[in-house]
Amino acid sequence: LTGKVIAAVVDGVSDVVRVEPADIRPTPEFGGIIDTRYISGIATVGERMLILLDIEALILSADITGVPPVAA
Repeated sequence: LTGKVIAAVVDGVSDVVRVEPADIRPTPEFGGIIDTRYISGIATVGERMLILLDIEALILSADITGVPPVAA
C-alpha cells in the first residue's frame, strides 16, 4: 500500500485501558466458527474480558483494501 493513506473513523471511545503484556492470553480456538485472523489475543481487566484486535493486519488485509497482501 505504498503511497496510499488509510484512515479509520470511530463513533466514540468509551474507555482507554492499559494492558500489561503478561495479562494477554493467546487467541482461543473457536472451531472455525469465528475468523480469528485479526485477533491478537484476549485480556482480562477487572471483571471485563477484552478482545485485542491487530488493527494493522486488519487495515492492510485484502478484506478492507481489496488488494491481496504482498509477500515481504
